[in-house]
Amino acid sequence: MAADLRLQPFNRANLVAPDVSGLSNATAMRAEFDVGIRYVISDTSRAGQNNPSPNIGIYNALVPAILELPRYPTNLFYNVSTPAEWVGEYNFIYRSYWGRDFTYADVLENQSDQLLMYLLRGDANPTMYHQSNLRLYPVGGVPGSHSLLSDLLDRTFAKYAQLYTVPVHSPTMNALGQWVAQRMQREGAGVTATINPGQSISLSSIGPAVAKVTGLAAPGAEIYAGQPIASISLAGGQTIVAPFIAVAAATPAPFATATSVTTAGWGK
Repeated sequence: MAADLRLQPFNRANLVAPDVSGLSNATAMRAEFDVGIRYVISDTSRAGQNNPSPNIGIYNALVPAILELPRYPTNLFYNVSTPAEWVGEYNFIYRSYWGRDFTYADVLENQSDQLLMYLLRGDANPTMYHQSNLRLYPVGGVPGSHSLLSDLLDRTFAKYAQLYTVPVHSPTMNALGQWVAQRMQREGAGVTATINPGQSISLSSIGPAVAKVTGLAAPGAEIYAGQPIASISLAGGQTIVAPFIAVAAATPAPFATATSVTTAGWGK
């Protein structure tokens, strides 16, 4: 169906189930695995579905080959598509908590503060929205120029831009799943590092893992905000020594600070 509707790119290893369902249903989970699904989302507000530790997922208890990626619910409700609808439902739920009614601007400020907090702490969890939140509503007589979701994200990114100049990354679900799985493997592998100042860094692990080293300009390193982040593959019981060399920083990504720096380089 995704191919027929030209919803590309699409990867069938990923599933966002309606109502975050099926995680405790053995038949459903086996069926998902059989058709190739490896990453599903969970809901952090439900018992047992929050991150065990920051940016860590949960391997499904019934089919451990499927990784659950915790996702934050938001107060941008499933059944609202205009400012009046959102404000009406928000005030119905939270009027007694706040002791007053919120305006649309108040709701946007409150909810964008929550999203900003996720960004500032480097939280990799996705956030939860709905098709109804994408409905375009008219502003100032201009039809179809805004949606509730675009208003919320615009306000969030405006606040972020006042504090940081480094870019916000939004990986695909498949890329996020791989990143979380790699992080979980690394945390369980007993990775350690020792720096010999000005000369090298030594990396060791008990089990196989991919170590991430910010500032190390290894071949194929990711560049984020002008800084390299090297991925070093370690076998169980292996130690790798990476000598430091002075290299010019790579061109910063868009919106990153463009300063002249030197970084630790990968020795030849």
